[in-house]
Amino acid sequence: MIRGLMVINNQGQPIYRKVYTGLQGLALDQALNTILQTASTLGQGQVEHTVLVRYRLSYCITGRLLFLLISDRANSEEEVGKILTRFMLEFQNMFQATLKTESPDLTIFSEFDDMAEELAGSLSVKLALAGFGGVGKTTMRKLLRHEDIPLEYRPTMFGDTKPVAVEALHPYSIILFDFAGQERFMVAWDLLIKGSEFVFLVVDSTTAGVKRTKEMILPLVKGKVPYAQLYVIANKQDMQGAMPVSEIEKLFGIKTFPLVAIDEANRDRLTEILYDAIFQKASQEQEVEA
Repeated sequence: MIRGLMVINNQGQPIYRKVYTGLQGLALDQALNTILQTASTLGQGQVEHTVLVRYRLSYCITGRLLFLLISDRANSEEEVGKILTRFMLEFQNMFQATLKTESPDLTIFSEFDDMAEELAGSLSVKLALAGFGGVGKTTMRKLLRHEDIPLEYRPTMFGDTKPVAVEALHPYSIILFDFAGQERFMVAWDLLIKGSEFVFLVVDSTTAGVKRTKEMILPLVKGKVPYAQLYVIANKQDMQGAMPVSEIEKLFGIKTFPLVAIDEANRDRLTEILYDAIFQKASQEQEVEA
């Protein structure tokens, strides 16, 4: 996903800056100083990429300006490079006359905000729901899509990758991956989970189910998508004997959200969970090596 766009002049001053999400673990101002030094050696229009923590910083110089795009490490250099090029061309075309002046009025660049949102939304957010069968993954997907909530468990045999439109998550669109949780299908997870920027481990809040997820699914996810942001959804919190969310969070060491997905009244709650995760309003304990 595209997290931010910036334009920096030849004095190292940002003349346009739009960052849509938090950047946990990334000291952006410090990173900019390093990028400015590296960019000084680039040829005109040459695209370079720097990976820091879980983020990819892509940049190029044209004329007297440095254009910078902040995306997730899961995004490929090719797809991000295309958006960076379009960003550069659109910005220059829109402000061709303004950029020729020595001291332009920086407030005029806010006119680029609509185009910036379009660029940020041009990459869908890939979000995977991982968990054993029957924990509520499909129910969560149907809840988000305003579909009928299934009252009987029917296993998902493969993946459902249809885009989910959630107005509250603008400018982003979501590709929500919900795939079979039975152990015999886990060999297919490598293909389906690849490139996920977010993974929600869904548990049924039973002690056995939670521990089994930590022992079997958590290592698999970390191995396949080491730079994805991980969260836990403790579903079925209405069931008698449900494991408290605080205990589940302590066991995983990952931010955990409570949910009762079968209750349509929790549709807004699920949207809030996604919002908190995508825009990084929720804290995480996990550390990722650069």
